[in-house]
Amino acid sequence: MLIWFNGPSQSKLADTLPRQPIELGCNYIETIRPVDAVCAFDIEVVKQLKINPNTRYYTRADARIDGWRLVDNHIVSGANSGILACWVAVNEFNYQGDIYIMGCDWGLTDHSSFDHIYGKGATRKYTNHGKKKMQSIFKHHSVWVVNDQTPDVPLPVISEKQFIEKIQ
Repeated sequence: MLIWFNGPSQSKLADTLPRQPIELGCNYIETIRPVDAVCAFDIEVVKQLKINPNTRYYTRADARIDGWRLVDNHIVSGANSGILACWVAVNEFNYQGDIYIMGCDWGLTDHSSFDHIYGKGATRKYTNHGKKKMQSIFKHHSVWVVNDQTPDVPLPVISEKQFIEKIQ
């Protein structure tokens, strides 16, 4: 399973990686690749996204709009779209295999691959509380963050090359 966060490090693989059996993504991911589910935390993003009938859409209780599935769980409260996607992977898809997170650039940059759509520039994407939530969600799962640098995450990090080798 792949989870696409919004960090710029996802750009190369988002354009070149063949479609994987299960993919989830955050916010505007469908503008660059198809996914099985989209997770959006911000109400303005939820309002802007067009619903694709072949895709599941998840948001938090405060952002509920028709066509979106509601995640009403304390662990996603006060979080972000990435944490929401992590929760959906484990709890809605009940996925038990290897999970790879792409575009998680926490501590490396505050920019997003979609800054041009957001129109508000760089904003911090994570907190220590968010890192604890990520660790809690994945405590019984095999998860890697794919990044050629070292993001500030509570999970093991592998390079893009190592990731490609693992999935082939």
